[in-house]
Amino acid sequence: MVGKISYKMRSAVIALLLITISAAGYSQSLKEAQQLFNAGIQAKKEDPQTALQKFKECIEVSKAVGEEAQEVLSRAQSQLPVVYYYVGRDEYKAKNYDGMTNAFRKAIETGEKYNKTVVESKARQVLSQYFRNRGLQHYQQENLAMAKTYLDSAVYYYKESHKGHYYLAQVNLKQENEKQFRMHMAEAFALSEQNNDPKFRNKSQNVLRNFFLKKANDAMEEEAYQQTVNYADSALDYDSTASLAYYLKTQSHNSLKEYNQAIKAGNQALKYESGGDQAKAKIYYEIGNAYKALDNKSEACEAFRKAAYGDFKKRANYEIEEELDCE
Repeated sequence: MVGKISYKMRSAVIALLLITISAAGYSQSLKEAQQLFNAGIQAKKEDPQTALQKFKECIEVSKAVGEEAQEVLSRAQSQLPVVYYYVGRDEYKAKNYDGMTNAFRKAIETGEKYNKTVVESKARQVLSQYFRNRGLQHYQQENLAMAKTYLDSAVYYYKESHKGHYYLAQVNLKQENEKQFRMHMAEAFALSEQNNDPKFRNKSQNVLRNFFLKKANDAMEEEAYQQTVNYADSALDYDSTASLAYYLKTQSHNSLKEYNQAIKAGNQALKYESGGDQAKAKIYYEIGNAYKALDNKSEACEAFRKAAYGDFKKRANYEIEEELDCE
């Protein structure tokens, strides 16, 4: 009986000893994790590489400890995006651009994972600016393939980069990829307005207007009148005061026998035409043709009289004297 009790007591003592040792071990590991975290915080700004290593070690130790170290684990994980950002900053200063891009990519990755949206956004913008600048360098050297590669990365990492979209659109235009050009330049126009950059808003607006005016003019030369109207309308989406777009619509509507629409477009062309009588002569000539087709002699005569300037003088006078016999 005494032997049995003695055996039980020994077992209890051993178990208690093991628990004590285990608790002491966990306590020591938790303390180590906390020390590693504190070391990382101290080194974060001045020596981010060392800080990164300390936080990684803290995370490993905390995972080994388990639930008791959950708080320090979460705190260490939340520091990773910030530290990767500082690493990227230092690599950029050292002109180690591969190291910089890798660090900022890790800042984005860990920022997404641990919900550090501010750091993630900053890293995206820095990467986007770097790739945009590299792309612009290649664009200026006419190396369009490399320019497109870098500019694709610029808008991939920061979709709100209106400058990235602008230059990527220009590359696509030179590569005769009109669909991509129109998409990215439209993004540049919308985002420059959203980002309060009037300079780039005006630049993208002018590029789009001129692109569609050229398309409208080319379609007119090919006698594709409905296409001319469509392209002119697209130009007007970006500049509602473009007199040339209204004039091309006037010509096209006349050719399509849509005379009332021709007169309406012609009046808009006159409204926004900043030139004198000679500049307006061609518009009045088209308006005169529309009124003539509608058998409105008085309005047609008035329009042709106003068209009798410069290159249109002879044609307008012929309409006045021979075709309409205007009084």
